[in-house]
Amino acid sequence: MSERSVESAKGTPGAVPGTPRSFWTRVRDALRAPDLTVPQEMPGNWARRITDDRNLWLTAIQHQLQGDLGEAALRYLEDARQEVLRDQRARSALSLAMAGFVLREAGEEPLATVCYRGAARQFRRHADQAVESSPRDALWSLERAATFYALGQQREEIEEVRAKFMVLNAALHPDQADRVPEVFLRPTVEVREPPRAGGPTPSKGVRISREYVAQLQKLLERL
Repeated sequence: MSERSVESAKGTPGAVPGTPRSFWTRVRDALRAPDLTVPQEMPGNWARRITDDRNLWLTAIQHQLQGDLGEAALRYLEDARQEVLRDQRARSALSLAMAGFVLREAGEEPLATVCYRGAARQFRRHADQAVESSPRDALWSLERAATFYALGQQREEIEEVRAKFMVLNAALHPDQADRVPEVFLRPTVEVREPPRAGGPTPSKGVRISREYVAQLQKLLERL
């Protein structure tokens, strides 16, 4: 062993001759508790997120598949409310739409109609926000708004959205300025095959508990 190696080992108690001092630094750092103030991004984090019980959209789907329609609708609406708070209007509209489909399956037609109208409003607001940054996104959103206004039986609102759609469509697609989506030609829409937990939509409905109805009404008042 060289004199240099001996001196190095003496300078670090417990050091192994010939081993770089940085080795012990790496061992100490590896055994040190992680800094919990810094978010730790680990492989597979996305998998945990999509199975997280706090993901209202996914838990709503799970309840829907299990036939618990009241809980599914409640979670869809809570998700819609949270997306509004984040100013994510299109996402809120999708959750409202799903709540409407679920409530229709449960036989709660009046509540379903309120959800459809709420979805239409959110799609329309998203179009207003997106028109400058993404006109095509706004065009898509206006068509979706018309679809849900139709489901909500709001003919006057459909005409208002139609006027905006035609102007924007002519500006984006001059060669297709006369194209009119079917929803504007047939303003009344009947939902024949909504997403459902299983089995045909019952003619008399599968009523959910009045407790759920009260909670759903309160949520809808806030949207």
